[in-house]
Amino acid sequence: MLLLATETRLSKIDNGSSLLDRLDHPGFLEDALYAERWDVLRETFKFYRAHKVPEAVLAHFLRDLMAYAVDRLRYLGMNHDCLEVMLELGLDKHMDRPPRYGGGTLLHFALGSEWIRILMDGGFNLVNYRNELGKTAFHQFLLQWKYEQARTIMSYGCDLTWQDVRRQTPLHSSIRAIIEASGYFLDISSSPYGTVSKCLSLVATLLRQGADASTRDNCYCPCSPGGCSPLLQLLRASAAWSPEERFVQPIWALEILIMIDELQSSLITQQAVDDMLRVKEFQSLEMTHVCCCGSSPIGRTGTTIAADEIDEIIDEEKVLGGSTS
Repeated sequence: MLLLATETRLSKIDNGSSLLDRLDHPGFLEDALYAERWDVLRETFKFYRAHKVPEAVLAHFLRDLMAYAVDRLRYLGMNHDCLEVMLELGLDKHMDRPPRYGGGTLLHFALGSEWIRILMDGGFNLVNYRNELGKTAFHQFLLQWKYEQARTIMSYGCDLTWQDVRRQTPLHSSIRAIIEASGYFLDISSSPYGTVSKCLSLVATLLRQGADASTRDNCYCPCSPGGCSPLLQLLRASAAWSPEERFVQPIWALEILIMIDELQSSLITQQAVDDMLRVKEFQSLEMTHVCCCGSSPIGRTGTTIAADEIDEIIDEEKVLGGSTS
């Protein structure tokens, strides 16, 4: 129905409807984007400039159009052609999406490696720009299992140690991607384990390039004083997994430990093992990590436990924490 409506409106353009008539219906530019009618976009902005429409106004139009494109059309087959045309028309390559769209640069919403190359080779210089949650485009690619984009942006020298508002690094995001993959089937014919394998490959790449496996986030649970390392994220999440998922968690943890030992140092590995044993002791008593989401600026969104119950468990954790120090 949407496609039919779009084609109907665009057919009026092809049948001689004037640009002035079209400007009474601003949605036609979105229709042109949807239908990939780059000729309509080019003609329209040529008309605007011929009639001395201020560039500031055109910049606003282009910004809103691109925000619409990455918000609505990215799931309908839009590719880097749209970006190239919009940049040609004068789009600011460093635009930040308006808050109502979630924030972030065009790099955060790259639809493939070619999109990234167009931006970076065209002078884009905000490779480590942080969105509202403090996440760089690299963080976002890792969390969304966009391996091709992640490796491409690494080739342009993105920061591998950048921390978001929860002080989580790209290595934390890689582990988080493993956790998320365990709960999803990415297509009807595949299990999540192919995705986990790709995540682990990226973990190895990050460790090889110097990402610090001992960096802590701002979790304040007594079972992991000073915050959680990327590996501890895997342990704290596994408590909520199904028995089948919980069975493979030690295998993934062991594989990551071997990577750390081979690619970084045995001291970091030993500290990671000590941390894991401490967390496991807390987990055996079913009183660990109930407050992790409390370290988020947006509150304890990851648990259904009441605040007073959380506080009671935290007090119990502190007692146990003192006895295991």
